[in-house]
Amino acid sequence: SIITDLFLIRQIKSPSGTSRQIGHKKIRSVSLLHIMKVLLLSMLSVIGQTSGAQVNIICPGLTDSSLNYLYIGIDNPVEVVGKKIPAGYTLSISSGAGSLQKVNPNKYILRTNVATDELVITMHQNKKVLFQKAFRTRMIAMPLACFPGGFRDTTISRSRLVANPFLILYFPDCYFRFIGRINSFRVFFTSTGDSISLTSTSNYFDNEQLRIIKELPSGSIIYFKDIWGDTGASHLVKLSPFWIKLE
Repeated sequence: SIITDLFLIRQIKSPSGTSRQIGHKKIRSVSLLHIMKVLLLSMLSVIGQTSGAQVNIICPGLTDSSLNYLYIGIDNPVEVVGKKIPAGYTLSISSGAGSLQKVNPNKYILRTNVATDELVITMHQNKKVLFQKAFRTRMIAMPLACFPGGFRDTTISRSRLVANPFLILYFPDCYFRFIGRINSFRVFFTSTGDSISLTSTSNYFDNEQLRIIKELPSGSIIYFKDIWGDTGASHLVKLSPFWIKLE
């Protein structure tokens, strides 16, 4: 540190007090200049943070809009937010990264087919860069069917299953807020070697299926197959089967 350097200079023995004093003054002069530079950089950093706090670019389609993720092959909503949004600005994205279309004031749709950690969205005004933000782009994994809480291929209490008697769509490692649902599934109740198969035409257990669940002994395994879901992309997908075991 600067203070440590000055202290060490004072400990150096020199042939004369004059040269020692000159050396001390030189070090002090350099140290003050260094301090001024540090203070100036700190001030610029604070100004930059304050300016950046006035505007931000977010993806409101995420479960947490403070995250910086965009997804490949879908319409990612992008929005400019803040207290002081500059008038007459334009947005651009990294060259070759995809397309950005304005749909409403301060609202855009971004599509990309590129996997990267640095898809940069830049805000310009009269060719001057006002703000930049880097996003990570990721592929969306195939969705899975499960019970609320992510229960699949595991043990679950009977009370939890009865309290939440429906399947949901789950997208692993994805923060995008999808509006999808399970359309139908086939369920197999197994106990002591016997098996009963029933079909549901929604994502819920019907009354007969719930009655069976309440009567099944602990340790019974329930299998789910032929699961069809709507991911919100206007087409149905067949989802992978899974099982649960009653506590």
